[in-house]
Amino acid sequence: MGVYFGKLRIGVEIPKYDVLEKCSRGYEIRKYHACVAAEIHVDEGNQHKGSGGFRPLAKYIGAFGEPNNRKKEAIKMTAPVVTQSANEGKGEKVAMTAPVVTQEGASGGYWMQFIMPSKWTIDTLPEPVDENVKLKEIPERYVASLFFSRRTNENVVEKMEKKLLDSLKED
Repeated sequence: MGVYFGKLRIGVEIPKYDVLEKCSRGYEIRKYHACVAAEIHVDEGNQHKGSGGFRPLAKYIGAFGEPNNRKKEAIKMTAPVVTQSANEGKGEKVAMTAPVVTQEGASGGYWMQFIMPSKWTIDTLPEPVDENVKLKEIPERYVASLFFSRRTNENVVEKMEKKLLDSLKED
């Protein structure tokens, strides 16, 4: 299960979705539109403690100055940040949108993604200079989403994940 972090700020694009159902237990069933992500695999750390993927992705979009892409074209940041263990996804992957997504790896590590603004397609995005940064199409998907706000750590995420999964089983 992915973890999605981010503060929603005025003027920052968030992934497009439709709320299909608001459930009495506090979660929503959402249909997310297809999008494109820039992603990187980080070999060490985990999705709750690691930040090694952020810098290469931020450089790709130009968050630290000149964009690290072949066209030197700045790409606006979106929200939220999404992380996911690379051990996950052995069954059906449920990727979330955001400028940052992470996923832990089978041999440790995790994946991190920045979801690109909706104006971009896989064909119009500039090619990354860093060979570790990859562009990926994310198809339309259905997501059960439980909002919570507080500082997160592995224990908080596990507790909220359990709450969501228990609610889904009960419904």
